[in-house]
Amino acid sequence: MKRTLFILILGLIFTGCSTTQSPAVMDTNSDTEESMGSAAEPVVTAEQMREETETSILQNPSSGQYVEYDPNAIADAATNGQAVLFFHAAWCPTCISANADITSRASEIPAGLVIFKTDYDTFKDLKKKYGVTYQHTFVQVDADGNEIAKWNGGDLDEIMKNVK
Repeated sequence: MKRTLFILILGLIFTGCSTTQSPAVMDTNSDTEESMGSAAEPVVTAEQMREETETSILQNPSSGQYVEYDPNAIADAATNGQAVLFFHAAWCPTCISANADITSRASEIPAGLVIFKTDYDTFKDLKKKYGVTYQHTFVQVDADGNEIAKWNGGDLDEIMKNVK
């Protein structure tokens, strides 16, 4: 009896150590249909997501959006509507609150307005260009990157109030 139980446990251990991957951990570089069957969702890379965001800004300017900062999309967003840079810091409590408000109310962002979540700690050149001295600053820019308006603090209501 003990020997049978021991063999059964060893079998389970070796089965658990198998090198066969489950579909959830398969290599994302492999062909999705070939690896997981034709009913599987295709894997989307970060680059494809970035391109999709740019495309959605370019193709659907009538829809308000909240997206990660992308220098290539600013001019298109400003040309087709309004572009606002939100200088956000992950460590800033008021930024976190504003981010949560904007995210939860994204469907209320007015048509044509694109809010770019811009990392305060990363984009030092932008902070210098627009004279941003602390996080939770918003800067509305035109298609050439010129400042139209700048204000500190607030949530989505404040953004909509200050956009020109």
